[in-house]
Amino acid sequence: YSVSNQNGVVYNPLFVSKSNHRLTSYSPARKAGRGGDDIGALPYISDKTPTLQGKLHEDLVLAAGTHTVVGDLLVGVGATLTLSPGATLQLAESDKMEGGSNSGEAELIVEGTLQAVGSASAKIAIEGSAAGGTFYGLRLLSGSSTTLRFAELRDAQRAIDSQGTFELSHSLVDGYDRGAIELRGGSGNVHHTLFTNNCRVSTSTRVIYLSSGTQVFDHNTVADNRCSYAVYLSTYATVQNNIIVDNSTYGIYSTSYRTVQNNLLWRHTTNTYSVSNQNGVVYNPLFVSKTNLRITSLSPARKAASDGSDLGALPYVADVTPTLQGKLVDPMTLGAGTHQIAGDLIIAAGTTLTLSPGARLQFAQT
Repeated sequence: YSVSNQNGVVYNPLFVSKSNHRLTSYSPARKAGRGGDDIGALPYISDKTPTLQGKLHEDLVLAAGTHTVVGDLLVGVGATLTLSPGATLQLAESDKMEGGSNSGEAELIVEGTLQAVGSASAKIAIEGSAAGGTFYGLRLLSGSSTTLRFAELRDAQRAIDSQGTFELSHSLVDGYDRGAIELRGGSGNVHHTLFTNNCRVSTSTRVIYLSSGTQVFDHNTVADNRCSYAVYLSTYATVQNNIIVDNSTYGIYSTSYRTVQNNLLWRHTTNTYSVSNQNGVVYNPLFVSKTNLRITSLSPARKAASDGSDLGALPYVADVTPTLQGKLVDPMTLGAGTHQIAGDLIIAAGTTLTLSPGARLQFAQT
């Protein structure tokens, strides 16, 4: 009361026990004194914190398997948390550290380095508890460095908040309650990542918020989220080669006039606001299905990127568009008989559509 506790700590100190007040290995009181020493009368000696919570002061590698975080987990300056391929970090819906931005739910807070590099066959997961609850979120502070590749991020209350150096690639962000990512400083590179089913609680938010810093948002798919804004720009950023569809009100919204390029935007109340989408596409992307957002053979997203590749996070592999509509980027021959055209049919430059003798194209009225 009537006190400023500069550089103070508001967290469970993680004593050895109720009767032994010596600090354990993950105590936030470690190295928190003015001279870098431990706070309190009984400094850390060798007692291990028995649960995954508190502050990491040394490097920690978590192997494949499930690891339960029972309270806020902070990665301190100079420390690295490494999640091995196949590792799952499950954060509780409660917070035994009783601090941070929300003293009732667990957070992952990075001051140092987070390395979470999985593979296509051994993905990393950061998610809510096994009971299906939500944790509070990820906070990546100024000066931190975070790499998330081949990761699945699910069931957080708040968007990933990054002010440091941040890379997210070949990943999935699914089931966040209030937006998915806020890049509010530092440098960010988000690419080949799928964002879906976010803004489950608050729809008046943004799936992607590029606020400040040096940010790149390239080759991502943002689809079927409930946020009012799919991509919200209040800074100059590189936004290109994305598929942005079915996200309520705005596709790409900017606070002042900006230029983006080679994005496919479709089925929003307003696809672009105060934005020029150079070489953009406004068409149904022709996904495999509502739940499989890989593009099919006649998708207008094929070969439409600035580098000649497919747009979005999930490029064409072998799935055939079941109806005759979309964009031909490969030669096609139609034999004799009637062929129903279900929607616009675009023949790309350099591509040939051949109609055999007796072939008839019948176009839909819709």
